Amino acid sequence: MTSTQTLRNAAIVLYATLSILWLAIPQSVSNWSRDYLPEFVQPVAAPIVQTVEMVANVTRIPQLYTHMREQFQSATKK
Repeated sequence: MTSTQTLRNAAIVLYATLSILWLAIPQSVSNWSRDYLPEFVQPVAAPIVQTVEMVANVTRIPQLYTHMREQFQSATKK
């Protein structure tokens, strides 16, 4: 495998992981965008963030994440 293919594969894994996390914990991205994005970018980012939050809540992925996290914490006594 060439270094270009390796880099492409790493980027795919990274962005897929970030996408899954965004769906599982959508409020984290909205908080981050509100706190760290410049003022002029926020009007552009806001509709995207709201759409992802809506999709996440409709699919109930955040509730599944919360349930699994609680199960993990109870299993590890944390």
